[in-house]
Amino acid sequence: DLGAESTSSQLGPLVVLPQGGMSAENASDALALALSSNKADNLLNTVASISSVPANGETAADITHASVTALQAAAELIEPSSEHLQKMGQVLTGALSNQVGSVAD
Repeated sequence: DLGAESTSSQLGPLVVLPQGGMSAENASDALALALSSNKADNLLNTVASISSVPANGETAADITHASVTALQAAAELIEPSSEHLQKMGQVLTGALSNQVGSVAD
């Protein structure tokens, strides 16, 4: 026993907010990719991520519409458990409240 200690760390991906806010095109591309995975968690995580980025006033309505469409697809894929339904509710609430706030700005 040498009495030595060591540590290690791993950096995650660098995430940068899009300059000028989220565009409808970026949101649609991300949602299409998540939809192609055919996994409810991927869709929910993508909608939550998109909702956390401010959008321009005009684009906010388009992004909200695309997010709600993605959530409808997630509802068809999600397992009917209290955990999944709670996550769905949280993501839906976040998507609507964040985008409505962006429209009001």
